[in-house]
Amino acid sequence: MRQTMRCCGWQAAHVMAMAVQRLHPDARTTIGPCIENGFYYDFDIPRPLSDSDLKQIKNEMVKIIKADLPFICEEVRLSTVAAHTRLEV
Repeated sequence: MRQTMRCCGWQAAHVMAMAVQRLHPDARTTIGPCIENGFYYDFDIPRPLSDSDLKQIKNEMVKIIKADLPFICEEVRLSTVAAHTRLEV
C-alpha cells in the first residue's frame, strides 16, 4: 500500500509539473518529491502564482489526466540519474 501511495504521489507531482509548464513555459522545475501525506513541487518562475493560476493549473491537470498518458514508475540508481541530469545549486 505504501509503495502504491508513493507511486501515486510521484505521478501527481509530475502531472502538476506538466500542467505548470504548459501554462507557464518559462517555469523551471526544481524539486518535486513525494512526502508522507502527499507531494509538492518547487518552481522557478518570474512571479508568484495567484489563486487564479492555481485554478488554471488544476484544470490543466484534469485535462492531462483525462488524456490517459502512460506512467512508468521505476527505480534507478542515483549514478544513472546524475549522468543524465544537470544540477544547479
